[in-house]
Amino acid sequence: MQKAIWTGLIVALALLIALCFAPAYRPYTLWKMQAMFSVGWPPHATFYDILGTEADELKLFQRMRERQIAPLVRNDFYWAWGRALFEGGAETASVRQSLLQLRRQFPERAEVYASLLRNEMRGFRIGRKEEARFSKGGASPSPSDPQQARRVLEWAQKGEQLDPENAFFTGMRVRALLALQRDSEAIRALVHAAQKPRWDDYVAAEAEAQIRYWRLLQNKRSGEVDIALTMGILFPHLATERSNARVLTALAQDLEAQGHFREALEIRIALTQYAQKMMSEQKTIAHLLVGIAIAQIAVSSPPTASHLSPQQRQEGFLKRLQQAGFANEAAWFHAELKRMDAIRLQIKKAFGKFYDDYLIPFMYRYYWQLLALFGLQGLALALGAQWAALWWARRASKGLMSTLILLIGAWLGATLWFIFSMSGMLMSRVIASITAVETLLSSTSGAALPSVFNAPLPIHAILRWALPIGATIWGLVLIGVALVVALFRRPRSLEATYQTLHNAIGISLLIALFGLSGVLFLNMRTDQQLETITEAIRRGEVETVLRATGAPPQLPPPTPLPR
Repeated sequence: MQKAIWTGLIVALALLIALCFAPAYRPYTLWKMQAMFSVGWPPHATFYDILGTEADELKLFQRMRERQIAPLVRNDFYWAWGRALFEGGAETASVRQSLLQLRRQFPERAEVYASLLRNEMRGFRIGRKEEARFSKGGASPSPSDPQQARRVLEWAQKGEQLDPENAFFTGMRVRALLALQRDSEAIRALVHAAQKPRWDDYVAAEAEAQIRYWRLLQNKRSGEVDIALTMGILFPHLATERSNARVLTALAQDLEAQGHFREALEIRIALTQYAQKMMSEQKTIAHLLVGIAIAQIAVSSPPTASHLSPQQRQEGFLKRLQQAGFANEAAWFHAELKRMDAIRLQIKKAFGKFYDDYLIPFMYRYYWQLLALFGLQGLALALGAQWAALWWARRASKGLMSTLILLIGAWLGATLWFIFSMSGMLMSRVIASITAVETLLSSTSGAALPSVFNAPLPIHAILRWALPIGATIWGLVLIGVALVVALFRRPRSLEATYQTLHNAIGISLLIALFGLSGVLFLNMRTDQQLETITEAIRRGEVETVLRATGAPPQLPPPTPLPR
C-alpha cells in the first residue's frame, strides 16, 4: 500500500510540475500555484482590482516590475500606451496629462490622439441652444468651454493628418467647431467625414494595449483580466455623437424654414452616411446603437408637438421631403430606417441570449473553477503537512496522543498559512469579482458599480475565522475515522495505528493532488477560451454575439444613396 501511495504521489506531483512549467501552460498555471507559497500583497490583479478602487494598490508592484523589464519595453508603443492609461487613473485631467507625456515620446501615433479625444469627451459640452429643442422642457444646455473646444480641435486636426481616411477624427473636429460657433466649417467637415472610407475610434486597440501592458507587467496571462480591461473601456465620445447629431439636425431645420431645402438635405444625408460609417465597423453594440440613433435623429425633427411620437415625426419629415421634390432621397431615408429597425430587433434578440446564456455562465464556470482550485490547494497543503508530521512522529517514536496533537497542529498551521497566503486573498477577490461581473452585466449603466467596489470585503474576516475552524473540524473527523478503522482492525502495536493513519492521509493527499491537477488543467483551458472570447468581443462584438447565438453574423448592408 505504501509503495502504491508513494508512486501515486510522485505521479501527481510530476503532473503538477508539468502543468506549471510546460511553455504552453506556464503563463496560465504557474502564478496560481505560486500564490499558495507567498504571503502578502497579491501579485495577480483580478476583475475586482482592475475596475475597483483597489487598483491604486497595484502601483507598488508596478514600479518594481517596470524597473525589471524596462530594457525590454523601452520603444514598445503599446506597452507605453497601456502604462499611460494606467498612470492616468480615473480623472480626466490626469489621463490627459499622462497621454500628453506619451505624445512627446510618440508624436506620430494617431492612437494617442484618439485616446486624448475620447478622454476629453468625458467633460465636453457643445453648449448649443439648438440641442435644447430635442430635450423635454427645452432646458438650455450648459455652456461649452472654449479652451477645451480648441484642444479638441487641435487634436482632431492632428489625428486627421496622421490617419486621413478615418472619419472619427473628422467627426471630432465637427463637434469642436460647433462648440466654437463655426457652423459653416462644421457642416463642411461633416460632409467630408461622410465621404471617408472608414471610422475607427481605436477602442479595440486601446484595450489591446492595456492587455499587453498587464501581461508583460505581471508575466502571466488571465482571461479574467482581459475581459475586465475590455469591459472597462469608456465610451464618452458616443454620448457626444448624439449631441452632435441634434445640433446639426437643428441647423438643417433652420435652413428648411428659410427655404434652403437642398442645403438642409445635404446635412441630413451626410449625418446619415456618417452613421453608416460608424455602424459598418461593428466593433461594439454600443457603436451600432449610437449609429442607429444618429441616423434616426437626422431623419426627424425636434419634438415641437408633444403628442407626436419619434416615428410620426420621421414620417412627417419624409412626407415634406417628397412634397419638396426629393422623392428618391425620401425613399432612401425610408429604406435606411427600415434597415436600422431590423438591425435593432436582431441585436436585441441576440444580445440578452449571448450574455445571459453564454458569457455570464462561462465566467461563472471560470470563477467556480478558481474557487475549487484554491480550495484544493489549501486541502493539499494541510494534508501534506499532516503527512510530513506523521512521518516525523514515527521516526521520533512519539506516543499516540502526542501524534494526534501534532497532526491537529500541522493541519491548523497549514490552514492558517493558506488563509493568509495570496491564494487565500485571491479566493476573496474571486468572490468579489463574481459580484462585480453580475452587477456590471445586469445593469444598464455603471451607476451600481461604486457600491460593489467601495463596499468592504467581509469575506476576508469570514475566511480568517471560519476556514481554520472548519479545517480543524475536518482534520479531527479525518483522524477520528482513521482511529476507528485502526480500532476496528484491533492492531497489536502503535506502528499499525501509525500505518493506518499514514495510509488514510496519503490516500486523501493523493486524491487532493490529482483533483488539483485536473481542476488546474480545466481552469487553464477555460482561461484560454475566455481570452479567445474576449478578443472576439474586442474585434467585433456584434459579429461575436450573432455567431454565438446562431443568428446570421452579417447585418443588412447600407442602402446606396440614389444619384
